[in-house]
Amino acid sequence: MFIGSPETPHAGKYVVNTAAPGHRFRRWVVPISNLPAAVLPTNVTSIGFSARRGTNVRLHISNIRLLKKGEESGGGTFTEAPADNPAMRDIVRRTVAARAKERAEIHARALERFESACSEANTAQGGVCFGKASAMSRVMPRDDFSADPARSLAVRLARNEKESVQLLVASREKDLSDVRVRVSDLVSGSGEVFSAANVACLVTGYSEMKVAPDYSYWTTEKSPSNTLYRIPRRPVLGWYPEPLLDFLDGIEVKKGDVQSFWLKVRCPENQRAGEYRGAVEVSWESGSRAHKRKIPFGVKVYDFSLPLTPPVPMSIAFKPSTRAPSVRTDGIAGDYYENERRMAGDKENSANLARKRTGEWADFLADNLITIDYLYPSVGPRWKELVELKKQGRLDRFNLLYWNQKVNPDENSAFFKRARERYEKAKELGLLGHAVFYGMDEIRPKDFGDASKVIATFKRLFPEVPLVTTAVDSTYGCASALSGMDEFIPLTTSYVPEQVAKARKEGRKVGWYICAGIDEVRPQFFFAHDVIESRHLMGAHAVKYRPDSFLYYEIALWDSDRPITSGPFTGWSPESYRLWSGDGNLTACGPGGKPLSTVRLENFRDGLEDLHYAKILEKRLAAQPDAPWAEKARKLLAVPDEVVTSLVAFTTEPKVYQRWRNALADIIEESK
Repeated sequence: MFIGSPETPHAGKYVVNTAAPGHRFRRWVVPISNLPAAVLPTNVTSIGFSARRGTNVRLHISNIRLLKKGEESGGGTFTEAPADNPAMRDIVRRTVAARAKERAEIHARALERFESACSEANTAQGGVCFGKASAMSRVMPRDDFSADPARSLAVRLARNEKESVQLLVASREKDLSDVRVRVSDLVSGSGEVFSAANVACLVTGYSEMKVAPDYSYWTTEKSPSNTLYRIPRRPVLGWYPEPLLDFLDGIEVKKGDVQSFWLKVRCPENQRAGEYRGAVEVSWESGSRAHKRKIPFGVKVYDFSLPLTPPVPMSIAFKPSTRAPSVRTDGIAGDYYENERRMAGDKENSANLARKRTGEWADFLADNLITIDYLYPSVGPRWKELVELKKQGRLDRFNLLYWNQKVNPDENSAFFKRARERYEKAKELGLLGHAVFYGMDEIRPKDFGDASKVIATFKRLFPEVPLVTTAVDSTYGCASALSGMDEFIPLTTSYVPEQVAKARKEGRKVGWYICAGIDEVRPQFFFAHDVIESRHLMGAHAVKYRPDSFLYYEIALWDSDRPITSGPFTGWSPESYRLWSGDGNLTACGPGGKPLSTVRLENFRDGLEDLHYAKILEKRLAAQPDAPWAEKARKLLAVPDEVVTSLVAFTTEPKVYQRWRNALADIIEESK
């Protein structure tokens, strides 16, 4: 509910939230004493209501009353239905049961198709089926899914790259216990060894989406003319593959479940190029008997290496938190959200545990091409971790100090004294070449005049440190007071290639960013969306549209106040900011605050590595523009329409994307 008076500025309206239980009623009393000073209680002229979307909702509001001091809230024509009304509870129970039955039937049919395919391909043993799927696929454990029989498994990658494939295990007849996956050393034809230590066999964990999110799920289809386009679907509630549980080994696989094992290959810098062959061994127990199954496994190592830093500068915030300032209030029966203040002081809270292991998180993030950073005022540069990353050659950029148009532009102000301290610290530690001043987060044109004064002071005091912003300037400084900015980072919805070219001609860089609430048709990190979208955004889309940088407001905004300690089906929630499931939480928290990757983070990093491929090929093409392979290289670098037709139309078929990525690698190999 929004409450305002004529004197209230738009941003000063009183906003209060509640949660309505399904198929029931709730009386909602808002004390006038809670109104902020900006809203005059004697002159309230507007009361507005909005409901979170995400599922079909009909909301009835009645008997709005202004109560006198001490007056009871009851009475009137409205009668509140009892919270334990049996008829209402029965409606809910039958609705939920019908939905669960529908999904179970869909899963059973998919499992039957999978079992038939495995039997035909001879990849079944004693009622247990073995399949495979791309790392760009989400294989639902208890819903509809698609997978191929696992006759063999294979991965292609460059040195310093990570690439994964999924091995699937399912049994329709019996529960399986102590299921384990191991990989042998792999050997080339010349006797070179690719060590098994470079292959992590991770248990894929599952998170349950219980609440319909604030967005639509979009799928890609083809028109009769073979053009890609996107259509909306309703997100499906239930269990999704999400955290990768590297602390688990032998697990139980219930009959009917489809369990994924994430085989993550890391290629060392000194690995000799070539094709290596070995095997994946799956062992399990069923009843009192032990079983084993070997599946051929191959790794192709390309004869080139990827850098240890991202292909474009990135500004990504990392500050573990288990609640956002949103609708998490009330605590009504069955409400999902808990008291934020109680959790803040809880030593066993996921975020509090993770903060104690900052060095470990910095290393984990760097493994995924992310430099530990924070964009906003509450956390400064982690100097110790940044210095270590610089030594390792893995340091990207970081923010020295957040700023906005309200900063006092006087160079002797407290703000600029603090900016000077951090500047000198970065200079002393040899980090200044990686520093930026990020600020003016999403400010509007009305504030550009004040911002220009602050920009002028920055330029005078710290001319070598880039100024970066997400200010909403459709001209990227070409026709505004923000011409002194060095880099604009608009939303992907506001990234206009023609205007980008004009800004670059004037010497400014233009990147892009995503967040909740933007056009959902474009690639996103949302939990219910296809995970291939994470790879698209950082990979094929970035190759086609060439943003100069990438920004994301948070990757550890968690909805679970306890870390993951068991699995594969976990209590880890996909919720994050408001009801934007998955927004701001590409990571997960393991035992004691241990960093855990997710299937979305894996695809995020893989996309960056695809962009590295394109940049390597682009350099070789510039050096050899008339080579026999040059024309094919140009077509691949333009990204074929079958991969990306436009910013809002792209393939969600992993095999199509993989063909394009492999073709890039093959031409790099040819261009030696």
